[in-house]
Amino acid sequence: MLGRNILPAEDQPGHANEMILSYGLWVRRFNQDRNIVGRTIQIDGHDCLIIGVMPPEFNFPLRRAAAHTPSPYVEFWSPLRADPTTAIRDSGALGGVARLRQGVSLAQAQQDLASISNQLSKEFPSINRNRNLRLGYLRDRTVGSAGKSLWLLMAAAVLFLLIGCANVANLLMARGLSRQREISIRIAIGAGRARIVRQLLTESCVLAFFGGIGGYLLTVVAWKVLVTIAPVSIPRLASAHADSSILIFATLVALVNGVLFGMAPAFRTARKKLISYDFGAHGATAGSRDGLRNTFVAAEVAVTVALVIVGAQLLGKFVELVRADPGFDADHLLASVVIPAPERYKIPEERGILYGKFLNAVRALPGVESAGAVDALPFSGENHGGSVTINQAGVMDPNSQAIVEVDNVSTDYLETMGMRLIDGRWFREDDMKPSNNSAIVNDVVAASCGRAPAL
Repeated sequence: MLGRNILPAEDQPGHANEMILSYGLWVRRFNQDRNIVGRTIQIDGHDCLIIGVMPPEFNFPLRRAAAHTPSPYVEFWSPLRADPTTAIRDSGALGGVARLRQGVSLAQAQQDLASISNQLSKEFPSINRNRNLRLGYLRDRTVGSAGKSLWLLMAAAVLFLLIGCANVANLLMARGLSRQREISIRIAIGAGRARIVRQLLTESCVLAFFGGIGGYLLTVVAWKVLVTIAPVSIPRLASAHADSSILIFATLVALVNGVLFGMAPAFRTARKKLISYDFGAHGATAGSRDGLRNTFVAAEVAVTVALVIVGAQLLGKFVELVRADPGFDADHLLASVVIPAPERYKIPEERGILYGKFLNAVRALPGVESAGAVDALPFSGENHGGSVTINQAGVMDPNSQAIVEVDNVSTDYLETMGMRLIDGRWFREDDMKPSNNSAIVNDVVAASCGRAPAL
């Protein structure tokens, strides 16, 4: 939004520090100063030159997806300045994002990566053996397994929207019949049928427009409730909100529905033949019954009943998803991110001592039952612990291998999260030593290793 991007020369070892601010940090800490580009600030004791500000809609990558975390956004970006001569090959600390070339499919790109992976396995057998490079769409990585849940919710919303539109169309038809005397008189004195249709469609669109605005206002009010009851597995929930794009979408959908579902009643009313009125009587007389209206009402009732049944089933499925057990108890939990300054805590042992002091201080707080540490929260999309390849018991076939992610935790983390132990024991302090290779696996990994625990 302001300034410029990081230059290739600035992404070299030994170069000065540059940074691009996020829109949120620019607003909160710098009061939307449009002259911020070129200013130098201090980060972790180092001078950093601000070279740009990102627009508000850019929030990649999301650090945490849980709704209860304070901020899921990255605050600023700075050059990596990686030195290939000193980089550790098996560190596995970086994630790669690429854009497919025009005309190249994901399968073709995966084949290229497979050949690169085979070559690396030959060049570095001690590190790259049994390691594969895999591609996946960023959308799937971000949305994950919640995609089906969101489509179910969207389908239910569309079904109930159709119910509402059918009911409104029926009401417009009834209202048009009650105005038949007015319409007949206007046609008799020279009003064209096209003009009548335009008027009725305009009334339908105005009604739909205010309905869309009302729906948007209900969305804004109900959003806080939705965030609290929705499953924690829905990614990017904390960053979702009813903004101007939702308002525009709701308005356009309402206007389209106003035209589509208001067209039939409008044409039906305008095409009615002139009715003979007895002004001394209480109503009009018509020569025949309105069979189309009766058919429309019957069809509308049948469709509404069917949509209510299907919509109720979809909402029932969504309720099941809301009540699904994520494997931990998220109630009464507070998550916070602690990142030690790399200049003061260069050695892993020093960082371990700092985390230990921090956890002891938190445990001493009134009202705190327990506290633990982990390198990546559940459903956050992060994986700092890397991954390992597991073979099924007694099988060395590469096609039977499973690649699982690893989370590094402290002793009390699993108990603090309310996770249930099926077999074995929890971690002890002795397990936290660097020389110890103990691990706690889930039931899927245990089954793949030939030992299925009793649930």
